[in-house]
Amino acid sequence: MRLSDRLRLQFRPSILRQLKVRALKRSPDQVTITCARRAVPAPFSWDKIRADVRELLLAGQSFWDAVAEARKNHMLHNQFGKRALVDMLVSATYWQALDRTPWMNYVPEGYYHATQERLEDPAMTEIPELWEPLSTKPAPGSPDSSLDWLRSSNDDEDDDKLFDYVFNVLDTQK
Repeated sequence: MRLSDRLRLQFRPSILRQLKVRALKRSPDQVTITCARRAVPAPFSWDKIRADVRELLLAGQSFWDAVAEARKNHMLHNQFGKRALVDMLVSATYWQALDRTPWMNYVPEGYYHATQERLEDPAMTEIPELWEPLSTKPAPGSPDSSLDWLRSSNDDEDDDKLFDYVFNVLDTQK
């Protein structure tokens, strides 16, 4: 996106309920990054989940609790590190998702000012991290709730050598 396009971005959510509560000095570290990465269920990956969910995982929340928390309309920025918060605001602003991220309504003005400065910087060349809608938790018993449906057969199942031979012979005669 060119600078002229970035200057036309919406730099604040449509509804602001700014609270004078600050972000943390640095990202939470109640859980190691290794443990937080392990908390991300398949088919998701640490690098592909949204930054707000990653910060909540580092604060010790489970994956689906973090997703539910990030979806709520309440103050959440006080659980994020300052640098991570500004990065999140830059991403959400760039990808025009401020109004689709309810917790951003509560962020103090100073963080939006820092975000705007970064996006208006002519030297900015890196595209911010994609700010996608949050995933929904699959219902229990649905095909997406487990990966059992990916397996083609049970390990206990005997392989039918005769069937394999007949199938392969018939296949090569075509």
